[in-house]
Amino acid sequence: MKETKARRGRLVLGIDLGGTKILALVIDRRGRVLGRARERTRGGEGVAPVIARIAHAARFALRRAGVTPRRIGAAGIAAPGVIDPVRGVVRTAPNLPGWEDVPLAELLADQVGLPFAVENDANAGAFAEHHLGAGRGAGDLVAIFVGTGIGGGLVFGGRIHEGARLAAGELGHMAIAAAGPWCGCGQQGCVEAVAGRNAIARALRAAVNAGRESQLAPLIAAEAAGGEMLRSNAIADAYRRRDPLTCDVLAGAQAALGLLTGNIVNLLDPGVVVFGGGLIEALGPRFVVGIRRAARPRFLLKADARRVRITMARLGDDAVALGAGLAARAGARWEYAAHRPAR
Repeated sequence: MKETKARRGRLVLGIDLGGTKILALVIDRRGRVLGRARERTRGGEGVAPVIARIAHAARFALRRAGVTPRRIGAAGIAAPGVIDPVRGVVRTAPNLPGWEDVPLAELLADQVGLPFAVENDANAGAFAEHHLGAGRGAGDLVAIFVGTGIGGGLVFGGRIHEGARLAAGELGHMAIAAAGPWCGCGQQGCVEAVAGRNAIARALRAAVNAGRESQLAPLIAAEAAGGEMLRSNAIADAYRRRDPLTCDVLAGAQAALGLLTGNIVNLLDPGVVVFGGGLIEALGPRFVVGIRRAARPRFLLKADARRVRITMARLGDDAVALGAGLAARAGARWEYAAHRPAR
């Protein structure tokens, strides 16, 4: 559904429902953030308390922006896992216990007084990067988000590409090694099983336990004794300090992500490939440069290799909430909302 002039002039509410945090933003038509609110998800408490915290964050963001729900022209929320955006339902969210066939749009509409569009978080992040971030001005964009696992989003012709079963963009589960490590999805050789943060941490632990020296060795020993888990920031610090083991393991991840990128470019020919997510943000541009170097020899049209931009995402922690709001404003899901805005 196309935007009307009235909706185009209104504000937008975008919410990122993550495994650890809820972020709500009130956004103007230029993508500027007028109000924000953040809550801890605490997903282990169940669906109803999380819904209540989402609603509280939404109301608080509206108050911070100095507006009422009546000023909101579109509201969207992005969630992890398998989403049915047509019905506004979270079919399953692995990082949110008990979230099976949750009618998220309906539940939020009841509590906030706005109709909500529901989108997958990686799709929302890709949409935001295309319209406001690193892919601004590009025709087609593929976004690859590397965190605990690996997710992706496809934006073709300015719209999210969802696929026939609403499951497009599961880039982390593209197989790059038939005899590679087993993935949490039950398949073998997925890029997530090689280059996701959990896979990288697993490789570092195995190497240290086998006798390799590393500045991460004390942290890995403390983790084994029940201490804090090995985090992205610790891995990034070792990478910046040129720790040999860390650089070796991350070089393997760069090669895997470069192979994935080469396959994507040969298949889809996007104008830009954007890398984001918690691990990418921690490791920084040098890591993305290594992915770019690994990817370009894989391109079929090598003479045009430099015409494909492979770059780092720009919107950081706000990307998913921005994308949720922008996608809702574009109107793709508004017509399926269960409620009309509060008057």
